[in-house]
Formats: sequence, C-alpha cells, structure tokens
Amino acid sequence: MKHLAPGGGFLFSQRPDIFIREDLSEEQREFGATARRLFEEEIAPKIEQIEHKGIVEREGHTTPLAIDFLKKAGELGILMVDIDEEHGGLGLDKTTSMHMSEMFVGNASIATTIGAHIGIGTLPIVLFGNEEQKNTYLPKLVTAELVSCYALTEPGNGSDALSGKTTAVLQEDGHYLINGAKQFITNGAWADLAIVFAMVEGKYSAFIVDLHTKGVERGAEEKKMGLHGSSTTALVFDTVRVPKANLLGEIGDGPKIALNILNLGRLKLGFSSLGNAKKVLDMTIRYCLDRKQFGNYIINFEAQKNRLAEMTARIFAVDSFGYCASGLIDEAIARLKGGEDHASQTVKVLRDHALEASVMKIAGSELLSFVCDRCLKMHGGYGFLEEYHVERFLRDNVVDMIFEGTNDINRIVIFDFLVRRAMSGEIGFREGIERLETDLASAGSEVNVGCISEIEILLKGARLLVANLLNQVLIHLGKAVRTNQMAMVNVADAVIESYIAYAAFLRMNKLQMRDEGNPVLLQAVVRLLAEHARTKIIALTHETFASILPENLRAVRLAEVGTLCAALPPMADLFALRRIIAEEVSDAGKYNL
Repeated sequence: MKHLAPGGGFLFSQRPDIFIREDLSEEQREFGATARRLFEEEIAPKIEQIEHKGIVEREGHTTPLAIDFLKKAGELGILMVDIDEEHGGLGLDKTTSMHMSEMFVGNASIATTIGAHIGIGTLPIVLFGNEEQKNTYLPKLVTAELVSCYALTEPGNGSDALSGKTTAVLQEDGHYLINGAKQFITNGAWADLAIVFAMVEGKYSAFIVDLHTKGVERGAEEKKMGLHGSSTTALVFDTVRVPKANLLGEIGDGPKIALNILNLGRLKLGFSSLGNAKKVLDMTIRYCLDRKQFGNYIINFEAQKNRLAEMTARIFAVDSFGYCASGLIDEAIARLKGGEDHASQTVKVLRDHALEASVMKIAGSELLSFVCDRCLKMHGGYGFLEEYHVERFLRDNVVDMIFEGTNDINRIVIFDFLVRRAMSGEIGFREGIERLETDLASAGSEVNVGCISEIEILLKGARLLVANLLNQVLIHLGKAVRTNQMAMVNVADAVIESYIAYAAFLRMNKLQMRDEGNPVLLQAVVRLLAEHARTKIIALTHETFASILPENLRAVRLAEVGTLCAALPPMADLFALRRIIAEEVSDAGKYNL
C-alpha cells in the first residue's frame, strides 16, 4: 500500500492510503465522547457565567469557573492524553489527542483555557524537559493541580516572536534573573507556572518559571472582542530569580522549542475549529428546519441550499485533511526507535509535518469563519442576538486566525517548507516537473493516466497546476521571492485548496472501496471540492504569472496552462451538486458526513 509523503508529497502521489475519521478505534471515539460530554452536559449550561468569568466555591476556596472545568477535565483524564505513562499520563497517539480537541465544542473560552494549559503550556516540558523537570511538573499538570501558560509574545513583537527583549542573566549563586514583559498570555491571571522565553547572552532560551515568585506581576485582564471567559493578561518579570535547573533544554534552544510546540498547537487549533464549525452548522440546520418565511421553511430556499452545500463540502474537506495529517504523524512516530532520544525523534517528526500543521491551522480557522458568517446570515436578524449564540462563535473565532502564528505567517511557512522539501528531493519534485513538461509537450494527453474517475483527473490536474505554479515562481523570482510575499501566499493558497480536496477524494475512495457511506452524497461533495480547487488554482496561476513573468513569456506559459486545463473534464453542473448535498443534509437534520 502506497503512503503519502509529508510536506508536499501529495503533489505527485497516486491514490495513497490515508487515515480517515472512519478508521477511529472504539477507544479513540470514547475519549472524544468523554470530552464532548463535558462540554455539552456541564459547560454548555453555564455559558453565561463563563462569559462573565464567574467563580465557584470549593471547600471554602473560590476558584474561577474556567479553572474549575480545567480541573474536571483533569479528573476525567482529558489532560493525560499527550503525557507518557511514566509521568502520570496515558501516552496516547496524536490522532486521539486531535479527536479530543475536535470535541471541545460550544465554548471556545474553556477550550482555550484547557489548550493553553495542557498544550503549549505543558508540551515544552514533555518534549524538551529533562527527567527531573518531567518528574517535578508533569504529574501535577495532568491533574491541573498546577496550571500552566506559555509566555512568548512581547509588547513589541507579535509575529516576529523570536526577537524578544526579555533577558535572563546567570548569577553566581546558580539562579537566573529574568527581566522583561510578555503580552497576550492565555491563563495569565490564573497560571501557577509559565514557559518563559528570554535572551541568555544573545541566545533565545526557554525556562520553567514559578509565577508565584517575587517580582512577577500580572497585568489587568484584556478587554477582548471574544473569548470573554478566558484569561488574557500581560506578565511582567522584575528581577525574578529562577533556578538554573529550570532552563528547558540547552541555552539557545528557544527557537526550536517555540516553533515545534507551535506545530502541535496549530493542528489542535484546526481540529477545535473543525468541531465548532460542525456545531454551528447543526444549530443552523435545526433553526432553518423550524423557521418559516413566505409560507415555506427557509431550509428549502435555494439561496440557503447554496450556503448549506458549500459549508458541508468545506467541512468534509477539512475533516478529511485533518485526520490524514494526524495519521501521517502517528505513522511516522510508530516507526521511531525507542530509547532516551525518543522525544527528540518525535520533535523531528513534528517538524517534518510543519506544512500539514499550517495547512490545518489555516483551513480549520478559516472554515469556522466561513461557516459562522453564512450561518449568522441564515439566522437573519436573530443571528445578531446573543440568545442564538452564532454571534459568539463568530467573535470567538477571530482570534483563531491570529493564535499560533497568524494565518499570513502560516502561509509563508507553507511556502518555505514546500520549497525546502522540493529542493531536497524528498518529494520527487524535479522528477514530477519533468513528467509534467513531457505531458504538456504531448498536449496534456497523459494527465488522465492511472485515474479512475473524472474527479481524480480533475484533482491530478489541480495538483500539477500547483507544481507548475511553484516551479515558475522559483525560476523567475529565485531568491527574490523573499520580497514577493504575494507570490508566496498565492502558492500557499493553491497548496491548501488542492491538498484538502485531494484528502477528501482519498477518503471518499477509501469509503467506496469498503462499501461505506452515501455514494451519491460523497460524489457530489468531492466533485464540488474538485471544481473549486480547479477554478481557484487557475485564477491564482493567472494572477501570479501576470506579475512575475516577462511579457514575452507570459503568453507561452499561460498557453501551457491552457493545454493542461483542456485535458481536464468540463465543469460539472454546480447547481445540481449543491442541491444534492443540501437536500441530503437537510433530510438528515444535521451534518451527516
């Protein structure tokens, strides 16, 4: 069975086997169900109190409601998934972790509180901590006896996160003195410890810092557009003494720690956005099945069917891609050898899948934005009211496109990583380009070789168009591409569109081989995605070529694109596809893929 190479291997692969949602084991599903029950049965009824940062009394002590739920998550084992058994966790695979993140639905404030604690606030110790640090902190973090946060961003640097001004100076008594300020720290008011990044003799490094130490000051709660139930503050460090033993990794490991932890955070954020997109869509379908205008249920109006179909198709694509990505990571981790360097090997696996992490982060967060926007409009005036909750999902989603590196930064990551993989020979880029050029010379007659359907031909063409776009950008811009972010972003958008559509096709193909799923609905969804991929990638190619190619070459290269496109199937009836999708989903009364 062929497997998919990460970081761009999808461009020239042919029907590889991928992990899909339907492959989840009963154990994985049960962990997801546990998380969903917590959010639906205990958290959902207290949305109003959470939004106003309510508190609860426990054994004579007051606790923020969000932290109370964090501790409940610890009691249920939700915080143990990513931690190995030796240090109090369960040591489960990344797919289980991602599936649980998808189930953190309906309250982004609590999901953010949990994610900041057990994700970016704990994983640096899991992956980069020594045994003493792991033994000291992890058993207390998996129960939320200690609450953690991640202090990277500073007032003067946001996306340029590795240029921080916070310093740590080693003293003769074996302590570091940390001075500086951090900004936008999730859990900042509630955390007991923080992963703090600081310059040590000009080298960016990371520390585990007890936030109850003298000299730590917490800023006031930020007044935010969304996530009203979470804590976001500044942290100020004024000559804070930190033991030398609290240095994470080696001096200068800060960039390695920050960037690799962000890869996992990006995946989890994408999955959480995916779960919320399904939640909002289901809420809206129920509303539209109940609401009448002009004597008819509004779900039956074609304008609403159009929106319903597009949301359904996009959710299916992101869902397919997400589990494909987590499956690739788990496969790679399973091939690792054991031993003391297992954590460092795992870090390398995560780094190798940086492109997939960024794609999932962008696709998931922008999916939720797309769904919230359409669902609010389908609610009409009621969508503007707090009572119907859609506006809260929309407000809370905005920061998803900023968290874990803005989506603009992640698009640059996709481009950079794809170029590195292409130039290294790891994804067969040069060989693929040579085959493409031969194909174009024969009027595109080979584009459908090995394909079993029009959908597969379309997606092969789309992926070849992406490869061609990247090749021309590299040829004509060379190193100057660094100053042409518009071209880089166009390539990244083409990658995202083609990759998620291809994952959707591979999932459909796997289901059909197993005689599972609704074949009519699956075919309609994936054909719609393939058509969108073709249309968008052609537009991105024309736009980019018009800018980067000299006039005498532009017509030649666009003619080659036209030759490839002419070999593809004609456009399907998109209206008919949307009607099929919308009717199937409205009959089910919910997203049913």
